[in-house]
Amino acid sequence: MDATFAMERLDYEDAINNFLKAKLIFSEIASTQDTLEALIYTEKATQLETFIRSCAASLQVQASDIKLND
Repeated sequence: MDATFAMERLDYEDAINNFLKAKLIFSEIASTQDTLEALIYTEKATQLETFIRSCAASLQVQASDIKLND
């Protein structure tokens, strides 16, 4: 929620940092869950990549410079 709020405030640097933290957390949770729950958390982590790319574009940072895949 903090990341979305930061994005709405046009604070893209804070937003991208928070989205990356959330993606890492979702990925870690996915690695410890059974198959169905892992799939759900993996999908949530994947959905965050759109927001990360949007913030990167707003900051004029190359998306390739940001580690999206673990």
